[in-house]
Amino acid sequence: MPTELEIFGRVLRGMRKSKGLTQERLAEASGLHPMYISAIERGIKNPSLESLIKLSGALKLTPGYLLAVAFPPSGKEKISGDKMELYIHDITIELTRFQSKIQGDINKLLKMIHALEETHFSLKAVQARRKTE
Repeated sequence: MPTELEIFGRVLRGMRKSKGLTQERLAEASGLHPMYISAIERGIKNPSLESLIKLSGALKLTPGYLLAVAFPPSGKEKISGDKMELYIHDITIELTRFQSKIQGDINKLLKMIHALEETHFSLKAVQARRKTE
């Protein structure tokens, strides 16, 4: 059975990879050493609160979200109202960030489609002119 450090390390690695970051890029963005990040991901090092904040910031996540993914409530324990509010707050923030990213991606795709349509119609116009010449 993996230790808590190994579980957190696996979650950190998964989040880093899902963002398309190498350990080196995450190190640059967080101000931490790549070897330290590697040791955290392997479950060898226990990150400090300061490191957790730096890592989650570099991943554009909240520290609470990163910890909640690594250590979700088991369902056997009762969650206090305050803790539930924090979970809801963190999830809301992540969903808002995700929605903003998706909307940005959709806007980029729409611009690309528009540019392709313009190119297509320009090519058709050129072909039509050539046929009439």
